Amino acid sequence: HPSFPLQVWDAASGKPRWRLASGHSANIFSCHFMPRNDARIISAAADGKVAGRVLPAQGFCQTG
Repeated sequence: HPSFPLQVWDAASGKPRWRLASGHSANIFSCHFMPRNDARIISAAADGKVAGRVLPAQGFCQTG
């Protein structure tokens, strides 16, 4: 199955800040930052999975 990347954009600059392997095998429909922890993002996709990732502290990264 192809892996669909999760990309988080910087609203101020309009540029991508993070691009992470999502673990999803279908389109991602929803992403949310967890309350009280801006470094954790949760995503849900058409594959029926919910996945959690921790964002790096700084800079752009690309994994997966």
